[in-house]
Formats: sequence, C-alpha cells, structure tokens
Amino acid sequence: MATSEKLLYTCRSTVPFRPRICYGVALAGAAAVTVRAWRSSGGTVRQAVLTPGDAAARRQELAESAQNGCATVGCLAVQDSLTLWLNSPLTSRAKAEKVLPSLLDIQLPFPLEDCLYQFVEFRRIPDGTISALVCAARREAVRTCLDRYQAQGDDPMMLDHEGLALWTQSLAELPSEPRRQPAPYRVLIYLADDHVTLVIGCRERYGNAHSLQMPSPPAADDGLIRRLQLLLHAGLPAGAGVQWVFCGARAAEPSVVETMHKSLIKDWPGPLTCHKEPASFLARALCERALKRGPLRCNLRQQTFTHPAVRRAVDRRARAAAVGILAAGLLMAGFSLTSRLLGEHRFARVKAEIAALGAELAPGAAIPYGREIPEVQKAWEKQALLTAPFLDAFAPLLAPRLAEVVKAGRASAVRLETLNLRRNSLVLTGVADDWDQCGQLEQGLKTLGYTVKLQRQEAIAENEVRFTVNAEGGGP
Repeated sequence: MATSEKLLYTCRSTVPFRPRICYGVALAGAAAVTVRAWRSSGGTVRQAVLTPGDAAARRQELAESAQNGCATVGCLAVQDSLTLWLNSPLTSRAKAEKVLPSLLDIQLPFPLEDCLYQFVEFRRIPDGTISALVCAARREAVRTCLDRYQAQGDDPMMLDHEGLALWTQSLAELPSEPRRQPAPYRVLIYLADDHVTLVIGCRERYGNAHSLQMPSPPAADDGLIRRLQLLLHAGLPAGAGVQWVFCGARAAEPSVVETMHKSLIKDWPGPLTCHKEPASFLARALCERALKRGPLRCNLRQQTFTHPAVRRAVDRRARAAAVGILAAGLLMAGFSLTSRLLGEHRFARVKAEIAALGAELAPGAAIPYGREIPEVQKAWEKQALLTAPFLDAFAPLLAPRLAEVVKAGRASAVRLETLNLRRNSLVLTGVADDWDQCGQLEQGLKTLGYTVKLQRQEAIAENEVRFTVNAEGGGP
C-alpha cells in the first residue's frame, strides 16, 4: 500500500443540508444500537446512547424536527457491498472519471445497471496515473437493508458504508502517527454479535474491508482465525508492523480480544488498542460522519431509493440556486438599465450645452445637430470680415517691424525696390551686388521669425543679382 500517493479529491459531505441532530442506527442481527448526536453552537458534537425504550421519543422528535435538520443515518454492511480501488491508465482526473465506470463494470460480478455506486476518493499514484476508490452495492442489497431498518421502525435518510464509517471513526478517535517510519498498517477488527468486519489501511489511506460470520463462541473457533489470516495475508506484506484495533459489542469481552490478538501477532506483530465504548462505535461513526465534514463520506441511498426528505432538500437547494441566478440576472439588468438611463441623461445634457454654446457663438443661425462646428466656423468667418477693420485699429503698429526689415536689408548691403508688409507676411524685391548678399538677407529675416522663400533671378548687369523674397509669419 503506497504511502507516496497524492490525494486529489475525497468526498467530504453527502448530505444536502447540515443536520442539527442525528440518529445513528447500527443493526446487528435482530438488535439495533442507536446513538443520538447533536451539534452545539460551537461546532462540538455530543453523543448519547439510547435505550430501546427511547424509540417512541426518538420517532416523535424526528416527526417534529424533520424541518429543522434532524436526520437518521444507517449503514450497509460490508458483506452486502464492496469497496474497490480502480487504477486508470490516464493521468488526468477529468478524463479518468469518464472511463472509470467502464472499468468498474469489468470488475463487478454483476451488471453495472443493477448496482448503485459512488466514487469517494481520487489519488495520484507514483507512476502519475489516477487511482479511485469506489463504493458499490446491488440495488437488491440496498432494498433488503432498508427493509431491515423499516422492520425496526426506522427509515434512514442516508445509507453509509460500514467499512468506511469504521475506518474514519477509528482515525478520529485514534489518530495515526505521521512521523513514525516505516508507516505501520492499521487493522481494525469490528466484532459485532452476528459478524466480524476487517478493515485494513495505512496512515489515512483506506485499503479494503472484509466481512465474516461471527461464530459462537468466537474465541473457541479456530476457523475464524484462519479465515482472518487468509484475508490478512492477501492484504498485508509478511512481517509488516501492524497496529491492532478492536471495536464492536464483542470487543468488550477481554478474553475474545486477547485470544484473537495472540493468534494474529505471530505473523504481524504490533500493539493492541481497544476503542472506548466499543458497542456503540459504529453508531457513533454514522452520527459523526453525518454531522461533520470529513474524508470518505458516502451515501448509497440514491436514485429511486432517495429519501423524500433528502429529495426535498435537493429540490430546495436547486430552487434557491435558481432564485439566486434569477436575482443576479435582475440585478444585472437593473444595473444595465440604470447605466443606460444615466448615459442618455448625460448625453442629452452635453448635447444641450453644445447647442447653447453654438447659439451663443452664432446668434440667429439655425444649427442642426452634428453641424455645430462647421456652422459656427462659417458664422465667424462672416463676422471676421465685418470686425477686421475694428480689430486692426487696436492691433500693434507695423512700423517697428518695417524698421527691422529695412535694417536687415542694410545689414546685408542689398537695395530694396519694393516692399509689401502685412501683419503675418512679407513680399519684397531688390538688387544685390553679390550672390551671397541675398543669403545674408534670408538669414536676417529668419532671425525676425519669418519662414523665408528666396528666389534669385538672372543678373541685369554683370555684377548685379535681382531677387524676390516671400516670407510668412513674423507678425508683431
């Protein structure tokens, strides 16, 4: 049993609601052991063993508390079911889940359609592939088990698996030692009045469970010991260290436990431990697994056998989920409508502000929507022609700039013939004695902030160069 495996998933709850009070009922022949457990406000689970005379009060509480989270849990015996590890050749859990039912169908001694099953744990084994633990039982076995409970006056909402319940409760009451090397195997022997259940595992990893008929008296039957040894030889390596744990009604008899322990430690040495209150151990385990989340939870009362209360709880959860989705959809629709209305209101306000500004800039003009800028520009161009003389009267004089241009001409030693000076442009013509003097004039005008385009013409005399200058910018 490998200890280097990686746990990928374990079923931690199979109850569609959280019971507040739970009755765990373990059948042993014609008798039944019932434990009442309840969860306190702090999350602590408290338990009490009920006597047969408490049955009427229990049924009354169940009838009155069905709507307040009260539940009854039974279990399917190991002899009426099976737990099996299936090894998939795939490394992806999602893909392995699709092929595992086919692998289970091959392993079962009866058709898959005739049984109920649940995958309770997935592990990645050292070679990287997926191994899954499945719990399965025939439909007829589930029906027979429910009939036995109903004969006792009980109708359990859930049917747990005996081997898994014994294993998890043993780990809860006697935790394994994680630092101990090599890891010892744990062999749990449940001694009921009518049968013996053998559960084998290592640390927290469940291995398998087997069931045998309980002889009377068990201590005097060597056949029981031999059958147990055969099962242990198949599930344990020779000479492996074992932690022997006993529970069940017959585990309260020291002579029975000591005789079995002495016979078994010859091949697998290890200490002996007995669980406290062994007679109610299985019933306690059923309550603990129903009230608290934990590993390897299982419920084989499925499909057509589902309890009406469980079906109602599932329907309530489905309706609550649907209502939640509907509320979320309505909330999103409300947010969308609100944002749309706010956006339209803001757009209308911006549109009104643009229209008001357009009417202010172009009074008297009929401006259609979307044409504000061209219409306002057109109105301003008309107004500019009318206001230009008035604005020019307040503009800076061109005389200083004219003086600067003339000064630049003198500095370059050219003779100016014509000069047309505007606020942001300049056109002049002239004559220079040298080709380079035109370039000096060009640089001088650039210094004044003009963009200059110089054009030289052919000389009218051998030593004179005619030129034309077009300049933009440089306004005062």
